[in-house]
Amino acid sequence: MFRVSRLFSSQLLKCNHNIQTLFSSTQLAPLCTVGWARQTRAFTTEADKGPSLDQLKELRNISGAPLKEWYAVQRIFEAKDFKKDKCTHSQKKKKNSKKALAATKSIEEALDWLRSQGVNVAQKKSTQIATNGFIGCVTSAKSRVASLVEINCVTDFVEKNPLFQEAVQDIAHTIAHSSDVNDTTTRETLNSVKVIPFPKPGSEQSSLTSTNRLVSEALTDIISSIRENLVLRRFYRMEASPNGLIGTYIHSRTTPILGMKGGLVHLETNTDINKLNEKQFNELLKLSKNLAIHCVVNTPLAKYLKREDVPNGEVQKEKEILLEQVTKEGAVELEEVQFLVEKKLEKFFSDVCLLQQNYCLEDDSKLTIAGLLQNSSKKLKFDIQIKKFVVFNLGEKSQ
Repeated sequence: MFRVSRLFSSQLLKCNHNIQTLFSSTQLAPLCTVGWARQTRAFTTEADKGPSLDQLKELRNISGAPLKEWYAVQRIFEAKDFKKDKCTHSQKKKKNSKKALAATKSIEEALDWLRSQGVNVAQKKSTQIATNGFIGCVTSAKSRVASLVEINCVTDFVEKNPLFQEAVQDIAHTIAHSSDVNDTTTRETLNSVKVIPFPKPGSEQSSLTSTNRLVSEALTDIISSIRENLVLRRFYRMEASPNGLIGTYIHSRTTPILGMKGGLVHLETNTDINKLNEKQFNELLKLSKNLAIHCVVNTPLAKYLKREDVPNGEVQKEKEILLEQVTKEGAVELEEVQFLVEKKLEKFFSDVCLLQQNYCLEDDSKLTIAGLLQNSSKKLKFDIQIKKFVVFNLGEKSQ
C-alpha cells in the first residue's frame, strides 16, 4: 500500500519531459477522475474493493439515499464472509463502507436492508432499461377513449427526427381509435393492425381513416432509413362507459401528445355524461386531467388504487421491515412496537395507494384524493369514483 501523494511527488520530480505520460500511466489514472483533493487517498488491491461503481450507482439512483448510506451497503455485493464485515447500526456514520448485515447481492434486498436500518430511502424506482424515445398519449374527442404507448430508440438524435415523432403519434392514435385494438391485444397482434394516421394540424383528414400500412411497417420503414433500432415496448388502451370519461396528461412535452411521462385516469359517475350541461362536463373533465397530473408528478408514484388492492405478501414484507426499524429505534414493549408499526404502515399505504395520497395540486396538504372526490361529488351533485389509472415513465421496468 502506498499513498498517491508520495507517488505523485516522486514521479513529478523525475518526469521533466513528458507530463502527459505521467497522467496517462495506469497508477496515476485515478487522479484524473477523483481530482487533486484526493491525492492522499490510498490505493487498494482489487480484492479489497467493494462493489463495482456501476452497482453502487444503480443503488444510489434507485434509492435516493444519502451518500454515506449509499456506501453503507457496498459489502452486500461482495462474495465474501459477511460475518467479519458486520458492524452495529450506531457505527454507520463512522464505518459506512464496512457495514453489511445481510448476505445478498440483490438490489431489491439491498433497498429493503437500507429501509430496515431506518434510512430514508426514496420510493423504489423501477430499473431503467431505456433512456431515449417517447411516451405517446392520444384521447378521443369526448374523452371516452385514450391510449398510452412507449416506443424506444437508441439515441437522443433520433428523438428529434420528425419521422420518428410522427410514427409514435400515428401508433398512439391507432391504439385509441382502431376497432381492432382492445383489452386482449398484445404487442404481436398490434403489429398487424392497420395504421390510422394522427391528423395533421389544418388537414381535413378524418381521424378514423386507416391506411394499408401496418403498425410493424410504420417502424420498420423508419428503421431502414435511419439505421437505428426502434422498439414498441408497451401500450395501454383505456375506454370509459357512457357514465365516465378519461383524463390525460403528458409531462416534459416535445409535442402536445409526446413526452417523457404520461398518465390516464378513468373517472366513473352515476349519471350519463352526455346529459351533463357544459359547465358540469368541463368541471368533470378538469378534475380528471388534474388527477392525471397528480398521478404522473406526485412523489412517490401510486402503485395501487386503494389499500385493499395491495397484495398480502407485500403488506407482510413491509411489516417485517417496519418491525426491524422500530426495534432498532429502541422500542421494547410489545404494545409500543405494535403501535409504531401500525403507524408506519399507514404511511406506507398513503405512499402506494392513490386514494390515500395527499392531493399534490392543492395548498391544503391534508386533502387526500378520496377527499377531493367527495368534495367534487357534492359540488357537481353526482357520485364520482376513480375506476383505474395508468402511468408510463419512459424507460421504467414494467411492473
